[in-house]
Amino acid sequence: MSHSTLVRSLAVFSCLVCLYEPVWAETTSGAFSNHTLVVLDLEMTGDLGDSSRNAEWEERRILASTALRTALDNRHAYAVADQAATLRAIDASGATPPFHACNGCELDVARSAHARYVLVGWVSRVSNLVLSLNLEIKDTADGRTVLRKGLDFRGDNDKGWLKAIDYFVKNFQ
Repeated sequence: MSHSTLVRSLAVFSCLVCLYEPVWAETTSGAFSNHTLVVLDLEMTGDLGDSSRNAEWEERRILASTALRTALDNRHAYAVADQAATLRAIDASGATPPFHACNGCELDVARSAHARYVLVGWVSRVSNLVLSLNLEIKDTADGRTVLRKGLDFRGDNDKGWLKAIDYFVKNFQ
């Protein structure tokens, strides 16, 4: 192939890329781009026998839930639903936690908030040292799970929880 043929081919290719770039960007920027996502507050399961820590766990659960919403919103893979709207949708649907085990009530909440997707997450506490962050994103159109992740982490403290959230968001596909 001569140099001039190569240059012409590259020029044609570049023009085609520029012409079709908006379509390409739309289909490759993430399967969920421009869709609203309700992010429900994280829940806790497992070893919760020490009732003296309930207030601490509640604060940590809210801290991590807020961090998850903010990080996902900053990622721009979804349009994260406003938390006030989500709380109104929970009230309107009559659904009650735990959402990860409510047989579809999380879908009703997201639909009430006019969202296409819902994220349900929970932390399984095995001990003070061993925990697992579980996250599922479901499509409200058909109830199918489009993403499921489980991350083991260490440390039942703010740092451990936030590090797990950060890892999930950074490796979010």
